[in-house]
Amino acid sequence: QRALLMNDADEQVSSIGSLQFMEWVLLFVGMAIAGAAAYFTTKAIVGPIDSIVNVMGRLTANDYDVEVAGADRKDEIGKMANSVLVFKENAIEQKRLEDEAATAETERLRLEEEARVAAEQRKADELEQERAAIRQREERAEAMEKLITNFDGEIVSVMEGLISAST
Repeated sequence: QRALLMNDADEQVSSIGSLQFMEWVLLFVGMAIAGAAAYFTTKAIVGPIDSIVNVMGRLTANDYDVEVAGADRKDEIGKMANSVLVFKENAIEQKRLEDEAATAETERLRLEEEARVAAEQRKADELEQERAAIRQREERAEAMEKLITNFDGEIVSVMEGLISAST
């Protein structure tokens, strides 16, 4: 019985050693599988997220020609990419509206300047017309003055002629 007991003990020790070795092998295989799963999961998640972060950075720098990758995906990365795509489209629309507003403001300022120049020109024209009217009145007054002076001279000469004839 002792020999059987020793034989059973040796088998048990051998089984325990085999089981411990198998545990270590399974532990390393499990860790390798977990490491590979972590690597591929990280590669599948971090790369697209990093791409989205780069796209957002370029969009904030007003680079609207950037392509948003991953928008066709059906997972959360696709949802994030679609959100960034909406952000890009809104930024492009905002830029277009700002450009239109700037163009409208420039046009408004140009029209105001043209109106101001036209008003100044009208004032200058009115002032010139007023000066011309004043010159005309002065010329008419001078002509009337000459006529009156000539008339006075003729009257005086007629009167002198009458006075001398009456004398």
